[in-house]
Amino acid sequence: MKICRTGSKSGSFIMISVFIAMQAAPVQTQGPIGAQAQTANWDIFSTIISIISLVVTTVIATITIVKSQNERKVILEAEHFRQVVSDYMLKKLPETRNGIEFVSDNRLHNCEDFEQALRSFKKSILYYKYMDDAFYSKVSKAICAVEDCVVMAQNKSHIDKSMFDNDLTMKLKDLYKICTSYYYGIRRLKIRGKDGG
Repeated sequence: MKICRTGSKSGSFIMISVFIAMQAAPVQTQGPIGAQAQTANWDIFSTIISIISLVVTTVIATITIVKSQNERKVILEAEHFRQVVSDYMLKKLPETRNGIEFVSDNRLHNCEDFEQALRSFKKSILYYKYMDDAFYSKVSKAICAVEDCVVMAQNKSHIDKSMFDNDLTMKLKDLYKICTSYYYGIRRLKIRGKDGG
């Protein structure tokens, strides 16, 4: 913010301007009484300038502290997302999803690894339950939708492979969309913080 960069300069400019104005003002030649009045006026101006400077300094310090705290939170969330969430999105879920098989009886097999990956993924995002409950709720619901899709298909004696693939893919896309939207939101905040915007 501009106030952070120009606050001290503005205070100095105010003091210099007031000093120049007082020096340029016509000097009253009314003896000791006039001198006392001029001194009193100067004291009033000094007090006002000191108060303004204190207020500006306090505001700048508060803004700096809040901004620093927000930046630390954004960096922490981005690092957690990169280490945990992206690992499931890029590796664990796709690999275990590809392990699901159809055999001649048109039933699902080898779903255990995929289901375990979903459960582990849900546990890994517990951090967000306390940091961003809205995001946690959305992801949890999306994970449950994917899991339900697989469980319901396993309970059927006969399933259509094409319909199952389409349904599962759609639900996984919803899950990925929620996660990627959140991640890009973090990146925008992080970049904005670096730029000082």
